[in-house]
Amino acid sequence: MVTANEVFRDYETDGIPSSGAHEVKKSDVRRLLTGYEGIINAFLSDGGLIYTSKASLDADLAHDAHSSAWVIGDPVSANNGVYMKIGASGAGSWTRVADLPFSFIVASDAGAGTPNAIQATTSIPVSSSALVWANIFENNTASPVTISFNGGSALTIKTNPGNDVAVGGLTAGMIVMGIVTGSTFRLVSDQASAAVLAAAEAAQAAAEDAADRAEAAAATALATVATYGGSSSSDSSAAIAAMASALGFVRFGAGSTLVDASITIDVPIEFQMGAYITAAATRTVTITEVIDSPKQHIFRGDGSFILANDSDSGEPARQVHASWFGAFPGSNTVDQAPAIQKAFTAMGNSRESKVEFDIGNYTMMTGVTLTRGGWVMGSGNRRTVFLVKGDGFDVFATGHTACRFSDIQFENHPDNVSARTSPFIRIDHDFCVIENVFAQEAFNQIIVGESGNNCAIRELNMVWRTYPFTAGSAGILVRGSGCNISGVYSNYSSGGGPESLIAVGKGASGNVSAPRINNVSYICASTGVLVHGDSIIVSRGQINDINYRGATGNAPQAVKFLTTGSGGIFGFSVDDVTINGTATADITFQCNGSGDLKQITVDNVFSSGTTGNGIEFIRTAGALSDIVIGATVNVRLRATPVFFSGSNSGIRIDRERDEHPTAFVC
Repeated sequence: MVTANEVFRDYETDGIPSSGAHEVKKSDVRRLLTGYEGIINAFLSDGGLIYTSKASLDADLAHDAHSSAWVIGDPVSANNGVYMKIGASGAGSWTRVADLPFSFIVASDAGAGTPNAIQATTSIPVSSSALVWANIFENNTASPVTISFNGGSALTIKTNPGNDVAVGGLTAGMIVMGIVTGSTFRLVSDQASAAVLAAAEAAQAAAEDAADRAEAAAATALATVATYGGSSSSDSSAAIAAMASALGFVRFGAGSTLVDASITIDVPIEFQMGAYITAAATRTVTITEVIDSPKQHIFRGDGSFILANDSDSGEPARQVHASWFGAFPGSNTVDQAPAIQKAFTAMGNSRESKVEFDIGNYTMMTGVTLTRGGWVMGSGNRRTVFLVKGDGFDVFATGHTACRFSDIQFENHPDNVSARTSPFIRIDHDFCVIENVFAQEAFNQIIVGESGNNCAIRELNMVWRTYPFTAGSAGILVRGSGCNISGVYSNYSSGGGPESLIAVGKGASGNVSAPRINNVSYICASTGVLVHGDSIIVSRGQINDINYRGATGNAPQAVKFLTTGSGGIFGFSVDDVTINGTATADITFQCNGSGDLKQITVDNVFSSGTTGNGIEFIRTAGALSDIVIGATVNVRLRATPVFFSGSNSGIRIDRERDEHPTAFVC
């Protein structure tokens, strides 16, 4: 027979909430009640034994096997029910076989409990097999609500779908019907429709509010300066200010927005695709916050732009793309330098900045001067290329301290018919950095001027393929102090290259000190490192890890110290030098001026040359003295391992002989 637990179960699949709430079917209720009627009829046909307690039933065994009896009124709810006799009359026992077969049990809520903890009483014990009919004494004021029957356990009242009743869902005077299911009282009838309606209306209001907020958010997401009255034909300053005040940002839509007043925009700015500002002549647009834009020309007009990022804007506000000012790669006939200059001019000298460049060729017919802390940042050498047309100008020059150049390449324009002698980069300020740069086809690639102190050049690749050797030129010319050069590589074809790959001191107007040169590898027919005291003093430097690999042509030497005029050189160390046999000499000390060339140590040198000179000491004037050639210097294969010309003093050459060093002092 179908049971009440099955008919009035909580979920479609008993015990599985995910199957959904179970809706009671009338056909199942009819089957349940028909079963109850059968039990009642059987009971009545057997004489109808009724006991008020299980104890009194157990005391009466004078009935035949299979006799039936009811227990009604036992204080223990579980003891009430339908029982069957086991065993012969006078012996055996009674066993419970079913709940009492009442279709309905009437419960009374007289207000003994509270609105949210109802206490009801019944004349018949409540079981999970019977529907309970109950009145509600007063409106509930909270949720969930409990009900207890005859002082029993509190049962949580659940609606027909299995939810807690709503506040006000149980109203005074209403009748509810339900069934006991575990620790809950599940309603067959439902809570008051007014409460349900109120809940639905509240949900509707919440949904409408959410829709309004979503609509407002969508409007904000689509808003531009044009929404606030911005125009391409009249001044949009007021519209920009209104949007900034209302939303805390400014967005420019596609097309031009005219600014015909000097304004400051102190909120983040967004440019949609195709959007740009046109600043009228004599007007200045000052921007102090972050700019978000695709790679496009967003700053236009005859007015000026200042990106004077304030102290609260952070690093992202100081990063711009060259395209924002109209500089694009591709054309080899349009000079991109004026647009690039606008970018750095907009940054000014109050804050550091970074201008990013795309992959491709940027044609340069004039020069660009960087502002304080300006960073030319390419997409990688052999990727971002500055194609230089003409000569007589510095492609990039520093206008303030701490400038930086990285991940870029320089090449000569196809229209150039002679060697370019002006530098690609000129540094005339302190603390500048050049790194990961490829420079091609010029003889003064980089010049570090007298004011370019404490600068660094790292990972520089220089190439000479088509232009012939030019006397007096240098790949890197250093006239400032404290410069650190590391990782320089050079290539060539058919004898091309500068007089020296790196020259220190040459042409300087003041003394140069503390240069550090490390990790130089080259094959062009040039002196690797030239230290030149040219009417000035060059002092206290280090030269390490020089590798002349050689090829077609002959380098004069790997390292050369030279004094002319009143200049002098002292306090250098040279270490770890390897020279291919095609070099004419290995290391040269040449004193041609009135100054001193002294106090230099040389160690760890290997030369594979079999002709020419190894270490050269040449003096025509001044004093050449205090030079120490260490025992780890191996130039013995040269025709003249040590060459002297002119008088000198204090030259020390340590040699290995039978594993015991011997010093020869000249």
